Amino acid sequence: VLRKLAREGAHDPMLRAMTARLISAKCRQNWCIAERDYAGEVKAVFGAIRRHVRYVRDTEGADLYQTPMRTLQIGAGDCDDHSSLLAAMLISIGYPVRYRVIRSRGAHDWNHIYVLVGLPPGEPDRWIPLDTTVARPPGWQAPDVAARRDFPV
Repeated sequence: VLRKLAREGAHDPMLRAMTARLISAKCRQNWCIAERDYAGEVKAVFGAIRRHVRYVRDTEGADLYQTPMRTLQIGAGDCDDHSSLLAAMLISIGYPVRYRVIRSRGAHDWNHIYVLVGLPPGEPDRWIPLDTTVARPPGWQAPDVAARRDFPV
């Protein structure tokens, strides 16, 4: 379900345009983020979601899934909504992404998901964790993890 939401969201012309505008601001006569500054582009998209989409839990007793555009419209979502939105935005501008699912120590089920982005985008040699549901910078990962699995998007 989450792969489909991200892939379909990445092809939404409004979402792609919004993402392109995020990384295309001008600082005087130059781009604020230099072309091919991949880490800078990722940081800009990550920061926009952190500023504009609040983490809220799903309705009690239900696991709800929103499209990336719906998450933007509402301005809120849980970890899978944040992940679908971030994945869609990054895919829309050419970045490879994966989902990382984790189970915290003491938890019986897989209880969190976030995005990994491959840098550089053409042939990644590293995968950077991006968890927009916590007030931590790109690269931060939950420290108390009992198990994790990565899935291509």
